[in-house]
Amino acid sequence: MSNVLINRILQDIFVSIMFLTVIPLKKYRRIEEKRHLSDAQWAFPVIQAIKSIAMIVVVTLSSKVGLSPLISASLGVLMLTIVSGFDAEKALAEFADNIGQNVKPPKPLEVLGFNPVGVKGCMSLILFLFLRIALIAELIEYEAFGLMILAASTIGVVTVTFTRRISIIADSETVENLIGPASDKNMVLSICLGALFFVPLGFFVLMIYFLMVVLGAYLLRALLSYFSNGTTRSGLSVGSVLLEIIMLAVLIIGGG
Repeated sequence: MSNVLINRILQDIFVSIMFLTVIPLKKYRRIEEKRHLSDAQWAFPVIQAIKSIAMIVVVTLSSKVGLSPLISASLGVLMLTIVSGFDAEKALAEFADNIGQNVKPPKPLEVLGFNPVGVKGCMSLILFLFLRIALIAELIEYEAFGLMILAASTIGVVTVTFTRRISIIADSETVENLIGPASDKNMVLSICLGALFFVPLGFFVLMIYFLMVVLGAYLLRALLSYFSNGTTRSGLSVGSVLLEIIMLAVLIIGGG
């Protein structure tokens, strides 16, 4: 393996960490061109898996010291949320508050940089956190707990990469300003890396993964249609966490 290829892989991983976490790496390197982030999309499942491994460690250690599955899962989700920078939670609240509403002028607080969360946003956050914690707590008793968490956590980012590649909506100017579509090679590599986490769970679960990636792309298109005025990234983030919740439920039902 040449030094150029190794440097390219490390750079993509570095950029993915900057995009998917709040780890302060920007002071060491900044994204000068959009293509850097676009090319790094193949590494999104890897970084998402690393974050999930950290959560699994927290949940396992908490469970080992005698904490209940619910508290252990809560601590793990809290750690994952902090490392991710509350990105999915903010996107979910924004999505819920904007359902059924037309684009309207920003409120005074929004102009000042503070975007208050409405009732629908609060209720969606409570429901999302409850489902995420409850499903993870349910999985703690399973022998393949770690593999199930890893698999469920990666399907969202893989589907987002797939959607950005094939969806006309995701190829709009608002998304282009942030990140461009992945190349065919990076898209296939992202899907294959995500599939690696499903292989140990069996052929049937692997087929469900491929099916959910395809169907999830259409779900994301529907979610994106609710957004305008530069909020398409919120729709992608919401679709990602919804797919994670659905996959966790599917794994519990299949494991039971």
